Amino acid sequence: MSAINAIVVAAQDVEIQPFLKILDGRDAAAADDADQAERVGDGGVPLAGSARKTQKISAPLGFGWLVHTSNGRILALRTGVGLAATAGALGWALCRYSPRCVLSIGSAGGLAGSTRVLDVVAGSAYAYGTADATAFGYERGQVPGQPVAFPGDEDLLGHVGADVKTGLMLSGDSFVTARNVGDMRQAFPKALTTDMESAAAAQICAAWDIPFASIRCVSDLCGPEAGQDFHIGAEEAAARSAAVVLALLNRGPRR
Repeated sequence: MSAINAIVVAAQDVEIQPFLKILDGRDAAAADDADQAERVGDGGVPLAGSARKTQKISAPLGFGWLVHTSNGRILALRTGVGLAATAGALGWALCRYSPRCVLSIGSAGGLAGSTRVLDVVAGSAYAYGTADATAFGYERGQVPGQPVAFPGDEDLLGHVGADVKTGLMLSGDSFVTARNVGDMRQAFPKALTTDMESAAAAQICAAWDIPFASIRCVSDLCGPEAGQDFHIGAEEAAARSAAVVLALLNRGPRR
């Protein structure tokens, strides 16, 4: 198993490419399009035009780039959308790499009334917003056999910066819209955001005892009130999220 500084996961190309662009100091979107990229083994090949050595990593689940930086080696992993895709791809990666931490980046929907578009939020806890086993005595959001919520790593949260909000993040396999946001807000009054990956990544990292934090930028409000801005592009949100994560990695310990 190869030791690396961090695994950074995102669901979609549009969410992982801004992270690679900042790392490499170039426009990575065209050169690294996962639908056109040649898959190679762990030996990898340098990407053309890369400012640092970057290797494409083939994977049966997801798609990765191993980047050699001044902060140590970082695996950027595009997992695919959803809980199962995230758990599968991250589990595969953890069988091959031993990271100091795992960080989830990208966009999220805003739930709390105080949450605004462009807010960057770090999860202090993660729960499954669509899980409901209350008929068997479990709390809403709790999967049987698992804790009510998975905690975010306190050391990572201590390095996110004063402008980043921290609180409960929800995840599920259903999009939260104005149609169903009322139930979600009633069941989870302290939740700041919702997405489709963070809780699954938190559960996998808890099983492996690896520090984890999801740092997402709010791209839309699930049920906006009159007069509120309610949407920005996923790429813009992902770029803001990526910048906070890279600052965190600059401040944190390295391998």
